[in-house]
Amino acid sequence: MYKYILSLITAVCLLSGCHTQEDKQAAPNAVETSATDRAAIVEGIQSVLTELQSFTKYLQTAADQEKIKSFGKNLAEKWDSFEDEVEEQYPEQYKKIEDNLYPLIGETGKAELDVDKIKSLLQQVQQDLNMFLTELQ
Repeated sequence: MYKYILSLITAVCLLSGCHTQEDKQAAPNAVETSATDRAAIVEGIQSVLTELQSFTKYLQTAADQEKIKSFGKNLAEKWDSFEDEVEEQYPEQYKKIEDNLYPLIGETGKAELDVDKIKSLLQQVQQDLNMFLTELQ
């Protein structure tokens, strides 16, 4: 019994040593991926902010339902392109942004538009994204 336990402990030690070496070799790549992900997130946020600014500017002069639906669809597509990375790496910021972004997207698809509510949500989402962008830089 003693020999069996000693053999098992030795095997576990040897196997864990092998994984440690592999992990050390993989670590530099993980850092590079993280920097790449961060850059992609920053680029994505800037893209969404640009769309939000265009949307805000549009609402100052008009409120065509089809155009507003189009803005909502574009926002959703832009956010979806990097949303998973934000959710995985920055869960608190993700939740804060989503608390206002999805209601905004939902409002743009309604049959009866509440333009004042859309404007308020637009402002809040821009604020949330700008704060997150500042944290990333």
